[in-house]
Amino acid sequence: MNIVTSIERAERFQREDAVGIARYAAGSQARFEKLMACMLSDQDHLCKRAAWCVSLAVQIKPTLLSKRKHMEALVNLLGKQTVLPAVRRSCLGVLRDAEIPQPLQEKAIFHCFEIVQDQNQPVAIRSSALQILGNMAISISSE
Repeated sequence: MNIVTSIERAERFQREDAVGIARYAAGSQARFEKLMACMLSDQDHLCKRAAWCVSLAVQIKPTLLSKRKHMEALVNLLGKQTVLPAVRRSCLGVLRDAEIPQPLQEKAIFHCFEIVQDQNQPVAIRSSALQILGNMAISISSE
């Protein structure tokens, strides 16, 4: 299966498509790397669909985020002004359920506060950012 082709070929991208691609990508770190590359692309439709698949793949196999570069890419996406709301929502969903490494926490906190304060952000996105802030506060206080 070619991940890029599978994402692009569907005229209407359905949940079944996303789940199939996520399962395939969760099968190996190399496939997940390709899916992450799609999520970080400049093509809006590819990026949005890949973000959905990434969030599903991480639910299937949470250890896929064990590489710091993936977590760092997700945190950096939060601060990107041109990112689509669907991509930001998927990214926040992944980070909400993950343990953000200490070196990235300051940056994640900064971006989450920016999102929460931005009245133009959809409520679901601001809510997810608040939940991440709460999760990090709990983990920091228990250390």
